[in-house]
Amino acid sequence: EDRVIVHDPLWQAWENPFPEQNTALHLIVSPKRHVVDSTLLTSEEWMVLREVLRKLKDLFSYTSRGVLMRDGDATLSAGTIEHLHIHIMVPNGTGRVESPFYKGAEDEEKGVRRAIVYEKVRQGQQLTLEDTDLVKDRL
Repeated sequence: EDRVIVHDPLWQAWENPFPEQNTALHLIVSPKRHVVDSTLLTSEEWMVLREVLRKLKDLFSYTSRGVLMRDGDATLSAGTIEHLHIHIMVPNGTGRVESPFYKGAEDEEKGVRRAIVYEKVRQGQQLTLEDTDLVKDRL
């Protein structure tokens, strides 16, 4: 069964068979050409991606979404495949939508702590010395 929603010469999109919790819709958009890093996309691929994103928005009529791009080393970006792909996640309003950016049990606690620190930064809150030390190489 073909689950691809958008067929394009450069891109394809389909519903994620393993959607994140609290999403009404979770789509995957991927270039057809094997690319592992977004900086390797051509100008044409970027322009067509914009059109694919518009088609998806028109098709599903969502007004809000989260967009997550996974590229590069999948072991570091919590990806499961070594291929550039973009997650489009539409929240269902029942709870927080989360998507991991880290891998490995030993890194889980640090990843959660970093996410909390990034939220503090986003909200303009003061960071503790411990917070700053945890993310100093990532800010």
